[in-house]
This record gives sequence, structure tokens and C-alpha cells, in this order.
Amino acid sequence: MTSKNFVDSTLFQQMKALFPIFCVDTMIYSGERGWLLGKRKNPPAKGEWFSIGGRLFKGESLAACAIRKVWEEAGLRIRDLQFVGILEDRFESEDLHFIGALYQAAAIGEPAALPLTSDFSELKWFPQPLPYFHAFLLKRFNMVKR
Repeated sequence: MTSKNFVDSTLFQQMKALFPIFCVDTMIYSGERGWLLGKRKNPPAKGEWFSIGGRLFKGESLAACAIRKVWEEAGLRIRDLQFVGILEDRFESEDLHFIGALYQAAAIGEPAALPLTSDFSELKWFPQPLPYFHAFLLKRFNMVKR
């Protein structure tokens, strides 16, 4: 391990080949602007608009992970965090299997400049889901309360 919460990349690649990875995603909304999505710059779903989220750390609560990932990926604070349900996504072409928790939350203010560590090349508000969105993102839209 390289630090308290990170596994070196070789070991993580081995883990992804053997086990599902547990993640937490958050659908962020703002009444007048819609839903905040990020355009992924890495696989899986590279180049696709997607919800904000990532891996859960050992000892971290699901809600704390949601808050942390929104801050890390979008520089945004949230409120009214609500658990929505459990997700299962399989990216067969990349041999990836994710299990996760889906939350929704209201945005506080605007996202900050994207951190260099962000998995997104840009962030954008969408008033509604669009037909060309990735099927896994459309599944999240079908789960949230609007």
C-alpha cells in the first residue's frame, strides 16, 4: 500500500481482475440547473457523461464516501444527501464489475475548478437525461427522485 487509503496500481489491477469493486455514486441536482454530470477522461465509459463517484475506503461510511468523492471530483459541497439504492454495473469490454450505492444530493453553490486528480475532463449541468447518455447513467436517472 502506498498510503493509508490507496493500493498500488499493480495490486489494484489484480483485485479488479478477481473481485467486484464497491463504489458510491451521487446524482447531484440543483432545481434551476438540473443534474451535474462529468465527462469521463478514463475508462470505463471514457468520453461519456457520468455521475460523480468512486471507490469506498475501508472504514468509511457510504455517506462519507459520497461527500468525499463529490468534493474530490467536482470541488462541490452538497446537502440533503439521500440513499437511493444499490447498483451493479458490468463493463464487459474491459472486464470490470462494480457494485455500488447510489445517492442523490442537492448542490451548494457551483463546482470549483476541476482538481487535477479528477476523473472528469469537464462538468456540466443537464436539465434532463438525454437519449445518447450511457445506459448505466440512464439507469441512475431512473432510480432518483425528481
